[in-house]
Amino acid sequence: MKVLLDNQIYDSSSTQVNLSDPGIQYGFGLFETLKITNGVPEDLELHLNRLQTSMKHFNLSVDNLKQKVNEGINKICLANDVFEGILKITVLKRKPRKSSFVHYAA
Repeated sequence: MKVLLDNQIYDSSSTQVNLSDPGIQYGFGLFETLKITNGVPEDLELHLNRLQTSMKHFNLSVDNLKQKVNEGINKICLANDVFEGILKITVLKRKPRKSSFVHYAA
């Protein structure tokens, strides 16, 4: 399986994440899980709005989130050849003072 981390595609077995980042060490992050039908995520706007609202509560930010998520969805679904399935978007707190998101599609 391929994953998208900070806009780069990686094989899930070779993805490197710093284990001392707060998102990993303390579970400081958020996620949304979406259904993919005919290559299109269902209720995407609803999920993105909920994700942005939650990010504000936890003082997390990703510049141009909606644009990056849309681009990421296309990339990861194509990389995994997924047109029917599940997509998980995870936002993690990273060091120093930045957040990043990860896409998984299966």
